[in-house]
Amino acid sequence: MLIVSDNLEPYWLHGVLSHAFVAPITVFGLYLGAELMAPHQKKLILVISVSLALLFDFIYSL
Repeated sequence: MLIVSDNLEPYWLHGVLSHAFVAPITVFGLYLGAELMAPHQKKLILVISVSLALLFDFIYSL
């Protein structure tokens, strides 16, 4: 809005752009938390978090 002085014209584009970065940020945050809390079980926690993030991204991109 600051650049073009107008709202996003296709109103659905806002939802797509706002949810586009949720899954990667969630995976990064859970990876960092898994590294700090349980470094030996990091791969298991990462697999679970990636699958949940992809599920979230798939559900909310419909």
